[in-house]
Amino acid sequence: METKEMIMYVVIVIACVLPVVLFVRAASSKSRLVISSIKKLAGRLPARHDVWLSRGMAFDEATRQLFYVNHDTAAAIAETIPVDGIISCQVMVNGKNAPDSKKTLDMADVQEIELHLLTSGATATYQLRFFILEVDGPFQANFHFQLARKWKKWLGELKGMKVA
Repeated sequence: METKEMIMYVVIVIACVLPVVLFVRAASSKSRLVISSIKKLAGRLPARHDVWLSRGMAFDEATRQLFYVNHDTAAAIAETIPVDGIISCQVMVNGKNAPDSKKTLDMADVQEIELHLLTSGATATYQLRFFILEVDGPFQANFHFQLARKWKKWLGELKGMKVA
């Protein structure tokens, strides 16, 4: 193999591999940002946590608090929610309550998916965004819907609320 051929092969390999490496690094940096934000709120990374795109949610068993972080906008949203105060938990699709029997969504109709948490005495309502069409794209709706349903089910079991 001649030097020219070796140089050409190296250039081709770098041209093919470099974009993939940069894409993976950019995607993981968003996850690292969300995880560090949760660590900052909770003091450590709780065992039960989910990170998706530029959002994340975690539950700390010791303090019985729920942490939600959203870095979709310039001003990041960080919520700390005492779980013992939650009395109602609903998955909302386009502002309407999604029936517990609904397993998947027609992606063409979905604009946003939120998890609404109501605390005792109706002192606070938390709207935790799981999906926003403009940010996430149309093909992520069912994934986010299942993630919101998972957290609703888990919170319902933790609090003894009726969950289907």
